[in-house]
Amino acid sequence: MFCKYCGSSLPDGVKFCPACGKPTPRGSAGAASDISSAANTLEGSVSPRKPEHFVHTSDPAVRVKKTYNIGNFIFWAGCAIAMLGLFLPYCSVSLLGFGEDVALMETEDGIFFLVIILVLAVLNIFKLNILCIIGSLFHMSLVLYENDNIKSYARGLAENEIGHTLLFLGSITMILASIAALVMWIKKKRSA
Repeated sequence: MFCKYCGSSLPDGVKFCPACGKPTPRGSAGAASDISSAANTLEGSVSPRKPEHFVHTSDPAVRVKKTYNIGNFIFWAGCAIAMLGLFLPYCSVSLLGFGEDVALMETEDGIFFLVIILVLAVLNIFKLNILCIIGSLFHMSLVLYENDNIKSYARGLAENEIGHTLLFLGSITMILASIAALVMWIKKKRSA
């Protein structure tokens, strides 16, 4: 017979585990002397401890460690895609037959977008999934605002380039991946 709390082997008839002191299913011998001898054994030489390899799942004190899941890795990929979009041509403005490609990093807003992406990547390192969701939604709103801003500034003469597309795809990837990372962690916590 084994203790259901610590996994150590139990002699027949004991009512308390000599290793951890937790009550055991009733043994065949029900004498009060067994209880006092188990208590004396606990006070004397054996220190109560829980082995690393055995975890009882119904114990409310068991905490699920947050580990990286596939959602976290996809989130970093979305950050990389969005960051790449900052350095590639964001839009092409043509005026009187002359065209100019403008990268978002060449504008005053480029550093702001870069800082947001880096902060989100760091939040993901610490597995703060809810903050990553909120930050990704904020980043997406800024991408949409920047798109409207450029369109109104160029009065319809601006055409989207690869940088705009990558920044938009990176934002969507970050939002979906952070939601997926949170859902996977919640499922893991419930199954533990």
